[in-house]
Amino acid sequence: MAPTTAPDSPNVPPLLVTLGDASGIGPEIITRAAVAGALDDAVIVGSAAVLRRALRLQGLERPVARLDHPRDMAACPPGVLAVCEPQDLPPDLDALPFGAVDVRAGRAAARCIEQAVAWAKSGAARAIVTAPIHKEAFSAAACRIRVTPRCCRRWPRIRRPEWFPTFA
Repeated sequence: MAPTTAPDSPNVPPLLVTLGDASGIGPEIITRAAVAGALDDAVIVGSAAVLRRALRLQGLERPVARLDHPRDMAACPPGVLAVCEPQDLPPDLDALPFGAVDVRAGRAAARCIEQAVAWAKSGAARAIVTAPIHKEAFSAAACRIRVTPRCCRRWPRIRRPEWFPTFA
């Protein structure tokens, strides 16, 4: 059945995109997609400072707005990268070195996923997409999230098993 409203309608909850690993490629992928216009109907769940750093290091420009809740996206003007920062994110994520496994990045990625799932369960999001995460950083952070392969057979366009987080 086709949706009755467009994804950019104020009645349709936004897509949530989690930051991924703050030391990895996730912030770069998110900011490039945002500048290309691919995330106009999305709220990023993560650190605004990390996303600003990714924009700056790539020479990209996009205003970043911190929101308290995904429903606040309706108040954002077009062309703004909407970001909701979960409580209890480790401090100074934007100072982490690139390409290094860091327990703080693992904790932050897990916290962003947990918050996105909570918002989706409450109806505040229509779907969740997770930027790349680092399993070793998750392990170092002793996260409650296990990443396991699970095939989604109910979606016929998926021809191979995809990786999905599952909660312990």
